[in-house]
Amino acid sequence: MRDFLDNHDGALSVIDGTLVKPEPLDEVSTAEQRRQFKKNSDLFCEANSYAKSMITSALTEETCQKVMDKETAREVWVDLKRNF
Repeated sequence: MRDFLDNHDGALSVIDGTLVKPEPLDEVSTAEQRRQFKKNSDLFCEANSYAKSMITSALTEETCQKVMDKETAREVWVDLKRNF
């Protein structure tokens, strides 16, 4: 699984917590800040979706049901680590 995650930009970083969902911008943000926010947000969303999908695809149906309420791959990983 690590090979699959290594192959996708940001997937391992989401799991280890170094790539996090960017905080929303305030109303007076500049065009450059909005551009950077979109870039960071898109990277996080894509990496998180991929990582969460890879993790959950390796789980049994029963275990998968226990983590489906988690928003991020990091939350899934931490929960699995704690319980297994």
